[in-house]
Amino acid sequence: MNILIYGRFSNHHFAIRNVILSICKGLNEKYDFTNNKITVLTNREHADSFSEFVNFSIDLLDIPADSASKNQFYTLFKLPSYIKKHKIDLVIFPQITFYYFKKCKTVFYLHDLIEYSVKNAKSLSLRLRKFFYRRAAKISDAIITVSENSKKDIVNILHYPEEKISVLYDGRDESLVPIDKEKAFDKIKEDFSNIKQHYLLYVGYLAHPQKNLLFVLDNISEILLKNNLQFILVGPDGKDAELIHQKIADVNNKVGKQIVLTTGPVKKEQLPYFYSGAEAFIFVSQYEGFGMPVLEAMACGCPFITSNGSSLKEIANGYGELISPDDSEGLKTKLSKILEEGRKLPDFYKPVLAKFTWENHVDGLITVLNAIKK
Repeated sequence: MNILIYGRFSNHHFAIRNVILSICKGLNEKYDFTNNKITVLTNREHADSFSEFVNFSIDLLDIPADSASKNQFYTLFKLPSYIKKHKIDLVIFPQITFYYFKKCKTVFYLHDLIEYSVKNAKSLSLRLRKFFYRRAAKISDAIITVSENSKKDIVNILHYPEEKISVLYDGRDESLVPIDKEKAFDKIKEDFSNIKQHYLLYVGYLAHPQKNLLFVLDNISEILLKNNLQFILVGPDGKDAELIHQKIADVNNKVGKQIVLTTGPVKKEQLPYFYSGAEAFIFVSQYEGFGMPVLEAMACGCPFITSNGSSLKEIANGYGELISPDDSEGLKTKLSKILEEGRKLPDFYKPVLAKFTWENHVDGLITVLNAIKK
């Protein structure tokens, strides 16, 4: 079988990059290449990202990775010709994309249907995404999603056959491991001069309304002041980030000091220090297809509070504090509980970490591919 992985990703979309590279790494190590060939098609500027996958062929697009319009034009009108020319038998789309003219068997990754629950994009983008979600459902030979909650949405909203959907949970970055809390805190203070106190942590896009950060900022001042803490938000700006930055300024002005601050994107190697040095991790999104930061926090032994809706309870239930994403008193009470109890024993998170691995994910993907071959 001649398989194509459509491996394009933008420079700012770290989650999709991680998914694509983790899938490729696993297939490179575990797939049977005796009678099978895998080609990755990606943007030229990302060629080095795939250089270690010696069992793959790499083909490159001379299209800037961050030019959404040019990449989507290629996907719609030129990719079908590429598939025909290179006699591709099956194409894997690790993220939803504007693909319409089916030329071979297809496997789509549909991570979530957030657009149907939270308005997180402009009107035209929303309409286009919803159209191509339905097109993907119509032409897919299989859909892979990352949680039972997303699977339920795909069945109920897109009316895609349940038996053709595989839930393959994302895995964690194995480099995320616990570091001694005080050593991690000292490292963070050394790298970020405006972090002067122990802190609560958020990691992810600064985006509204999905990430629910305005709600958190409206309800966290009392806890921060009472416990002499700061609240650190790590990650790049997303949709309507200016609302979040304004709210942060309002909170700091009201109390007369910088108790909330942002770092912007940080280096990958700094994340274990942020998680390990935190008193608690806060991730009470309105909706998540998976919720990777919660898994990352557990990998570093950081206690956390998250939402009891969408996919988050699948990952977190029994391992952290869960609240409704609009429960002000619950946020304050559960955070106080975490701060009183402190960290769990080192082995506490082992069972859940063993469940969410890229090895398990790739094993499931190979099962899907073998079933389609028959």
